[in-house]
Amino acid sequence: MVEDASRQRISLKIADLMAFDRARVEEVANIFDEAAGIAADRGLDLRLPRTVPTQVRNCDFVEEGSAFVSWDGKLHPCYFLWHRFACHLAGLTKRVEPRVFGDVTEQPVLDVWNDREWRSFRGEVSRYEFPFCYDCNLALCDYVSEAEFEQDCHVGGVPCAACLWCTGPFQCLR
Repeated sequence: MVEDASRQRISLKIADLMAFDRARVEEVANIFDEAAGIAADRGLDLRLPRTVPTQVRNCDFVEEGSAFVSWDGKLHPCYFLWHRFACHLAGLTKRVEPRVFGDVTEQPVLDVWNDREWRSFRGEVSRYEFPFCYDCNLALCDYVSEAEFEQDCHVGGVPCAACLWCTGPFQCLR
């Protein structure tokens, strides 16, 4: 399995595979299926998150051309990067700091949106070349586990490698 994964350029964390609680994931999937059935019977559009992260990434904020404006007028690229918090998955903790590109009280939104720095950020995110931290065979390193993000192990400048929205377990606000 490790050799096959390596040929496909996929990391394979054997210890996590062995510890994976398939019964719990199936229980949650069954509950989600039941909830979806109830919602459908009542004509509701219910969108539930994935029960496990996927390596196929999708950033709705970047791909749909969105921005997040916080209560104080600061412009952020997404929900993941608008406030300070810690997220947890598979026994790992990721500390997140806000990423601010401008302030609507000081300059027009489109000026900030079209600024070289934010365009570069969106371009780097949309290439999805950052690592998938929760599947790393080493550990959640200090490159991404510390609040002060500088770069990831691929020398990328976007702190998205541990984003739970991009990998499916969390849903974006809409």
